[in-house]
Amino acid sequence: MYADFVAWVTNNAVVSDGRPALASSSSAAAGAPASVKTADAGGRSKAGAPSAALRAPPAIKLESRFVEAYAQLEEALRSAGYDSAVASVGALKDATAAELVADFSRHEPALRKALDDAIRQRLQPDSDRMVAALENDEALRVALDVVRNGDRYASVLRPPTVTFAGGEGVSGGGKPAAEGQIARLPEGPR
Repeated sequence: MYADFVAWVTNNAVVSDGRPALASSSSAAAGAPASVKTADAGGRSKAGAPSAALRAPPAIKLESRFVEAYAQLEEALRSAGYDSAVASVGALKDATAAELVADFSRHEPALRKALDDAIRQRLQPDSDRMVAALENDEALRVALDVVRNGDRYASVLRPPTVTFAGGEGVSGGGKPAAEGQIARLPEGPR
């Protein structure tokens, strides 16, 4: 399903002027994840089986944070009389498109999680979605590991050891016998 999603976005993303943003660029296709099936113009995967996710999809308007910067750069080059350099901005746009495709591999775990949540949001009640979210929550997993490990749990609850220099006192307790000696803070109720 993830491969179909990546192929769908790759084949249907357009830039603001309506031309294909990712699929038409040979450099973009080179950056696509190896597991991604590409589709032909008829929405069939190269293996020949029709993919429901790829049939007659709507165009996705790709607006990256660089669109405005590219326009400003093109305008600045034109106003400076560097018309031949304006064509290089197109190559930069293609390189950016290739990076966007590569992001599907770099950020695959997070994208999969977001897609899973989006699908669940449409198909499941909130309570089931929360259970699924808790099952994948890394902070909760770490907290459970701490609670299940008695020694680690006790070390988290144990008061810190404080080193004193120059005979500084301890709030609620005495002073260390000598400079640099380690003193324990008084323990609270258990």
